Amino acid sequence: MFASLLVSLCLRSAASAAPPANGTITGPTRTAGRLVMGQGHVCSLDDGSVACWGFNDDDQLGDGFTGFSAAAIEGPSRFPHGADEERVVEVVAASDSTCVRTSAGRVFCWGAGDSSQAAVDGLADALELTTQGDDVCARRKTGQVVCWNKSDYVTAPLSRNIKAHTAPVHGVVALVAPGEARQRGGRVIHWDLDSHPPCKPSANRACPPAVIPGAATIPEPPLPSLPPTTAVVSGSAHKCALLTDGHVRCWSKRNRQGQAGDGTTLPRPEPVEVVGLDDAVELVAMDNRTCARRRNGKVACWGENHSGEVGASTLRDQPLPVAVEGIDDATHLALGNSHSCALRTSGGFACWGWGQEGQLFDSRLMRTQPWSPITVSAVSGAVELTAGASHSCVRYEDGTVECWGRPRADRRDACHPEIEGIVCPSYGYGSTCGGTIIGHVVTYASPQRIEELRDVIALDARSDRTCAVDKSGRVRCFNRQGPCGGGGETKGSPEDVATVPDAIEIALGGEHDCARTRNGQVSCWGENANGQIGDGTLEKRAAPVSVIGLRDAVQLALGRQHSCALLRDGRVACWGRNVTGQLGTGSREPAQRPMFVTALHDVLEIRAGDWHTCARERDGTVWCWGENDRGSLGDGTTTDRLAPVQVKGLPAAAALAASGFATCARSATGAVSCWGEVAGLPNQERPVLRFTLRATASPPR
Repeated sequence: MFASLLVSLCLRSAASAAPPANGTITGPTRTAGRLVMGQGHVCSLDDGSVACWGFNDDDQLGDGFTGFSAAAIEGPSRFPHGADEERVVEVVAASDSTCVRTSAGRVFCWGAGDSSQAAVDGLADALELTTQGDDVCARRKTGQVVCWNKSDYVTAPLSRNIKAHTAPVHGVVALVAPGEARQRGGRVIHWDLDSHPPCKPSANRACPPAVIPGAATIPEPPLPSLPPTTAVVSGSAHKCALLTDGHVRCWSKRNRQGQAGDGTTLPRPEPVEVVGLDDAVELVAMDNRTCARRRNGKVACWGENHSGEVGASTLRDQPLPVAVEGIDDATHLALGNSHSCALRTSGGFACWGWGQEGQLFDSRLMRTQPWSPITVSAVSGAVELTAGASHSCVRYEDGTVECWGRPRADRRDACHPEIEGIVCPSYGYGSTCGGTIIGHVVTYASPQRIEELRDVIALDARSDRTCAVDKSGRVRCFNRQGPCGGGGETKGSPEDVATVPDAIEIALGGEHDCARTRNGQVSCWGENANGQIGDGTLEKRAAPVSVIGLRDAVQLALGRQHSCALLRDGRVACWGRNVTGQLGTGSREPAQRPMFVTALHDVLEIRAGDWHTCARERDGTVWCWGENDRGSLGDGTTTDRLAPVQVKGLPAAAALAASGFATCARSATGAVSCWGEVAGLPNQERPVLRFTLRATASPPR
């Protein structure tokens, strides 16, 4: 049953004509005063409190673990400074690291493979941070700038510092990006961030041209002075300045996509006037395009337009600003790699451009005219909008945060158990449904309705297979890529595999399946080399056969080659393969018919991993048995157990989940603890508090 909740959510989402009124997913309940995005993680800052969620392959969430976290991980909100404490006032997210600035001007960073909060050496007067890619820079009170890269991170907490490099620039009043800054009078300067040792040519290596080794230096004379500016933004190969009078000037040594905005694609190494803009109040740039919000609330964009991200009525690049159709009340802009969004006066928002990965919010938006802005009319109360590469996040008036689309990460993450608000992240980026950077379920692309499935009352999924049982007891299965029974294309229509009259539960094992009827009988079919069908034989069964002696089952849990049933009286019976003790009978002997698990009499819930089984009793204790090489039993050892052992150090459990070699439990207070091999953690032989949900948390609907 591990994936049944997620599968049902996927199919419900596919059957729905539109996303729920409150968005696709619901994030942290706390107010987020500021949102920032890394490559695959998001952080919020609220009155000094930092919380991050999403991909955590390099410890960018700062909790000492790796892997995906669907729930927000609270970061440090204060840092000791002598007898006083400094609170966090700014947070930035680099590709795979996070940095915060304190009220005293100190900067601490973590991530890039190191979870320790390391201080930037000698920096105690920072006024501003900026980041791009793997680089971070800080502006000091003196007008100087210091920069560092993830290669400068250390592996020891606080006692060791990050070695920053001081750029030979002065009089800086604002940072544009790492390696670029604005000085008094509007002059923009840039410098080389390369800090590697001098290049030594050899027979197999030539030194790259124009790279100045050693400390950061200004490679060329600064750009000509600009008139007074309010902001300078930087794309991949161009820069634009918003002047105080509302005009915009851009420059690009390439300008092949028209990102200079002057109507040409000629190189523009010096600033040129963007045609037709004299009332801009906000400027944003991403890759090879720029968008401006005008004083009247309208939006104009120019530059690269391969996916409709500029909002023009054609997919050709636009060297002149184009008015985005249908938007005249924008209050804020956010750009992703191939999509654009605008926050609106009403508290709603509109997005346009590439939407195949769900980044436009509405899963139906595979339109013939992708440049047409998509207004999400059912959404209101949004106060902040931000966009990542292929995903976006919005913050509402009540402090909740919603994200949608596909977060980017260098490596795919393993699946971790779901427990009321914890979901299984996608195995692959082609899947239609999966975990996202806050939690719950989001559609990565347009959901696919399974038209052949009607009147479904129960679902389950395992690996790439999904099975459903309808009101008539008809069991139909189909293969799809990814977890939650979703991903890309359905491999053929659902096929009839069995009929179990009056069935109300379906459970999938490795190569066998079982169904439970309303009166508690259990029938199984499939491979039976280890007796996992439970009919007293070792014969493969193409059609359902009754499990011997079971007439009052209330829940099923299937492992790779074993089966278990929770009985109405609180006992547990298991059958099938038993080489690791997963039947809990006190021996390693397989069983071709149900055998009672030793010493369990008051069980409320059972879950099975591949080779282990766990049970939650009425008093909240959790007992596990079977394979334990990776700590799946939580008893502090890696010894297989032939009979149930109590999980140590676990608060009273209110919900249980198991998958593969991992187990998790949620307490009544919302604390989620996991053990074994789960969510990218090192193998844990005892429960480890992973994160805390609201006490009133419930599965997403």
